[in-house]
Amino acid sequence: MAKAKRRIKPLGWLVIFILTTSILFGIIYSVAKLVPLISKKYFYQCHYKEYVEKYSEEYNLDPLYVYTVIKVESNFNPDAQSSAGARGLMQIMPISFEEVSVKLGEQGSVSFDDMKDPDCNIKYGCFILRQLLDEFGDWRIASAAFNGGIGNVQSWLNDGVISSENFDVEAIPIDETRHYVRKIANTYESYINLYEGEY
Repeated sequence: MAKAKRRIKPLGWLVIFILTTSILFGIIYSVAKLVPLISKKYFYQCHYKEYVEKYSEEYNLDPLYVYTVIKVESNFNPDAQSSAGARGLMQIMPISFEEVSVKLGEQGSVSFDDMKDPDCNIKYGCFILRQLLDEFGDWRIASAAFNGGIGNVQSWLNDGVISSENFDVEAIPIDETRHYVRKIANTYESYINLYEGEY
């Protein structure tokens, strides 16, 4: 005698439906959270990781700050060159190159053309950032000096135009430098939000 087929009771179908729906909503929710993160990481990338990590460690810098400066300065283009003559990933000026090459004992063995080389450019850029941080003690003021020059920033501090104790980016008197520091701050925050814990 053939056995009668068991039928799933209506309550059983309801349970299956609820479980399936919950799983699907969980997958959709996870993907919805992941997509913006992937999109943001695509915009805020971490190229030249080998060199950034090497020189960040050598000069005791936050790698995310170095990525920030590279992103803002050249958007990771090693061939970038400004109208003022700054060159490479971290937009090193000729006079800065000369000063750093002397301090590193590399004058004659390295030329300004080498600033198109990511390894050399990041090395020199990190050296400069370390000096500025040692000089001013605040990455925002160091960033202002990286863009606007040490002399200008020192003058603003001496005259009370800006303050290291109560720094206000809006007090920076040069439009380009004020905009630059704002951009550095926003970009640095994005890198921290996206990559903190990975570095």
